[in-house]
Amino acid sequence: MADQAKLNRLFWHSRRGMRELDLLLVPFVQDVYPSLSEPDQVLYEAFLKMEDQDLYSLLMRRVEAREPGLQRIIDLILDHARG
Repeated sequence: MADQAKLNRLFWHSRRGMRELDLLLVPFVQDVYPSLSEPDQVLYEAFLKMEDQDLYSLLMRRVEAREPGLQRIIDLILDHARG
């Protein structure tokens, strides 16, 4: 479980300034991130280090992630968005 300071930091890192990304990432970090396993939390944090255009391309499935772990995070984000 992540502490509140870390969740706040991740919330702000998940706000990318690109509406399409914000609509996917902010709800995910608020609703799902705290319940992720530690390895998945690390993967999400690595995912956030990517450039916005790369994130967008991955989340819109225009390209596939090279790392299997990142694909897992993408799938979790998109599954959460589908509701």
